[in-house]
Amino acid sequence: INSDIQALSIAETAAADGRFGTLVAALQQAELVDVFAGEGTFTVFAPTDDAFAALPEGLLETLLEDENKPLLQDILKYHVLGSVVRAGDIAEGRTWAASLQGDNIVIDLADGAVSLWDANVLITDIECSNGVIHVIDEVLLPGKKQASCRQMLDGAIARGVPMYNSGHHSACASLYENTLVSVMERTSDPHLRARMHAAITKAKHQRFASRKAWTLRYCMDEMMVMLP
Repeated sequence: INSDIQALSIAETAAADGRFGTLVAALQQAELVDVFAGEGTFTVFAPTDDAFAALPEGLLETLLEDENKPLLQDILKYHVLGSVVRAGDIAEGRTWAASLQGDNIVIDLADGAVSLWDANVLITDIECSNGVIHVIDEVLLPGKKQASCRQMLDGAIARGVPMYNSGHHSACASLYENTLVSVMERTSDPHLRARMHAAITKAKHQRFASRKAWTLRYCMDEMMVMLP
């Protein structure tokens, strides 16, 4: 990226790049261009034209109709974080981030490759004056990929076990803690929330990362049984 491109906003960068014609058209239809042309600190996961073309037949045309503008806005905002997150800021394993639309996005980093749900990040860290763009190969649809609490716990355990067994106790504990926090946010039962909060607090006060990981893991196993 040359210095001229770096000075452009997210909206201007997308318009100047030949891969995002459909995204730019969608931003215009959703009346969101000004949001991403002005001041801010955004992270945009930008689907390519090929990603939009891969949507089910007729869906894009339907979304671009005036009557579906609120839905289109939600979908576009689901691709955006309200702070700048560069590739180097993403932790190994699975993390969750709140989108501007309100739902969480799952972000996976494994063997240097970043993905969001089933979408692969093709290019990272396109710097803009008001944030950063990461290029992805699939359009994210709110709700379509939302994991249940059980799925979140199961996925974290599947990633955490090899981390722990290879000696990365701190990374494992961090993964488990982040997962429990995300589950707490999705759980309305005060009893279950209290048990998770107690486990997280207990883990924070433990000296060894291995014990922290196990304290959190015991809670996760308990939640797998108790969650509806």
